[in-house]
Amino acid sequence: MLERWLHTVGRLVMKHRLWIGFLVLWVIAAVGLAVMAPSLTEVGVMNEASFLPADSAYLKAKEVLKQEFPDQVAEGQGILLLYDPQGIDEADRAYAQELVRWLTSPEAPEEIEQVVSVFDRPELEEMLISEDGKTMLVRVDFSTMEYTPRTNEAVEKIRAHVAETAPQGLEIYFTGPAGIGKDLMEAMLEGMDRTTIATIVLVVVVLLLIYRSPVASLVPLTTITAAFLVARGILGYAAKAGVELPSMLDSLLIVLIFGIGTDYCLFLVSRFREEIGRGNGVAEAVLRTIARVGPVIIASAATVVIGFLGMAVASFRMTRTIGPAMALSVVITLAAGLSLTPALLILFGRRLFWPLHRRLEFRKAERGFWSRVGRTVANRPVLTAVVVAALLLSPYPAWSQMNSAFNLLEEVPKDQESAKGFEVLEEHFSTGEMAPLTVVLTSPQADWLEPDALRTVARIAQSLEDVDGVDKVRHILSPAGDSGVMEAFRVDGQLDEMAGKVRGILDAFEDPAGFAELSGQEDPTEAFDLLRDYLTELGEKFPAVKDDARYQDALVTLDDLSDRMAEMQELLRVDKQLAMVADAVEGMTASLSDPKALAQTKGDPAEGFAILRDYLTELAQAYPEIKDDPAYADALAVLDEIESALGTMREQIFVSSQLRTFAAGMEEAASALAEPQSLA
Repeated sequence: MLERWLHTVGRLVMKHRLWIGFLVLWVIAAVGLAVMAPSLTEVGVMNEASFLPADSAYLKAKEVLKQEFPDQVAEGQGILLLYDPQGIDEADRAYAQELVRWLTSPEAPEEIEQVVSVFDRPELEEMLISEDGKTMLVRVDFSTMEYTPRTNEAVEKIRAHVAETAPQGLEIYFTGPAGIGKDLMEAMLEGMDRTTIATIVLVVVVLLLIYRSPVASLVPLTTITAAFLVARGILGYAAKAGVELPSMLDSLLIVLIFGIGTDYCLFLVSRFREEIGRGNGVAEAVLRTIARVGPVIIASAATVVIGFLGMAVASFRMTRTIGPAMALSVVITLAAGLSLTPALLILFGRRLFWPLHRRLEFRKAERGFWSRVGRTVANRPVLTAVVVAALLLSPYPAWSQMNSAFNLLEEVPKDQESAKGFEVLEEHFSTGEMAPLTVVLTSPQADWLEPDALRTVARIAQSLEDVDGVDKVRHILSPAGDSGVMEAFRVDGQLDEMAGKVRGILDAFEDPAGFAELSGQEDPTEAFDLLRDYLTELGEKFPAVKDDARYQDALVTLDDLSDRMAEMQELLRVDKQLAMVADAVEGMTASLSDPKALAQTKGDPAEGFAILRDYLTELAQAYPEIKDDPAYADALAVLDEIESALGTMREQIFVSSQLRTFAAGMEEAASALAEPQSLA
């Protein structure tokens, strides 16, 4: 039935010369869409995450991050990697700071949303500078998604600026998802061009080997090219209108259309040659070709179209959109084969097989390789089926050894900047630093700062760290990915930290200089108040702690330390000490002015002034600014005068003491002489 219908339609086309209209229509459509239609590489979607189902964990987590952390979620992200084999020095840091300043200036691409570096986030230095100090990372967030033309242009501008300004000895690479997307897109375009050229060359070679005619190869090439341009143009407009089609579809169309288009055209041209060889005219030969071969290629195309349409039920939207797009491309190729190819056959006629166009008589094949193959298949169908099935299944054992890889970086040539930068990053950082995985924890009731919630976070973090391939896990209890901060959230860790602080205070009590520095704070007793508040809250959260003797001793010790601190703080104030010195000097002065008190002075009176001089010397060392105070210089001068006067007075005291001793002896002698008994 289909054969009869095709024959009828073919006669109408021949009768009214509609084949000319087909020819003109295909040429106009192919040229017009090639010039005007947007390219899939420009309007298509490259980021596979865009095709995930709406209920996927990734999209759910991303939505939560956008709502709760809007300033920390970017559509696209790249990494500027600065590497100096000799180590990042001050000159390198100065250039990096200038580069960050440019990235945040109006001169930089407007797609840049945020720049994160050690200059504005010094607390991230451990994450942004490698342990060996040779590599520095600068994160660049974009308001546009990776792989899109705007982001690619922004990456190109950044690289151009770096190429113009980078100092010698400092290697700078722009990598990360945005850098890889830019280089991958270029690699895809280059690969598509190479695929197109290789496919065309292969088709031409095959056609020349089969038909041994350069003209005969023009019909399949023209049909395939027209079908490809029309299909790509229609899909380009569909993508521009909002249909999510992947950019890689361009490369798939080349392979698909050139593959099936060549097959369809080979069937048509071969049958046309047979009909010409049987003595039919060109028009009749085309009619018979379409009537006999048309049903075959329609059935072939139908099976492929149904297969591709089956992909429309996939949950992954990339698969769901690629399937119908490929099915549409097969339909367009079939339409070109049934309309454009016959028009070209009529146009060229017997000259299509030049230079052998005069020797096209049909000969029944009775000898040759293919005739023997045909007879074998006809005579031994079961054996043929078994052999073919065995050949098809022979690669199956290797399937279990196949490892699927989804690393887009493997598709980027090694000489591209993003690949070089990633190689340096792997040497000096964990690979996950470039694109870390984010796990989002949500709970409508939980307060994530409560002890139970923090314990849950710690358990989840530990389970993630136990997964093979996980290097470190950063979370609220450990922002740097180590256990240091997490220990501070444990009761025993906090007690250890508090004990260390108390030991430091006790050491300061024993070291006057250290205690003087401690007492110089605005209010040193606040530290004890904070410790008491902590212990009080600890007892409320964990009632069992209150019965612990060490807990009770800690409270008593804090009270004692607080009292001692208040007393010592008063004693260690400079003004208080100077007042005490003034009182001491006044007392010593009074002693010097009273001969009796001076005579009763024990030891060397000058030692008191020596102690004062030592105190003033140490005071100047602890507070150098005191040296410039005139009062300090006057104090030293007064001490000198007092010590000099003391030396003179000591001499006088010595003479007067001898005279008093002599006078006392004389008085005793006089008394003795006054009494007769004594005199006897």
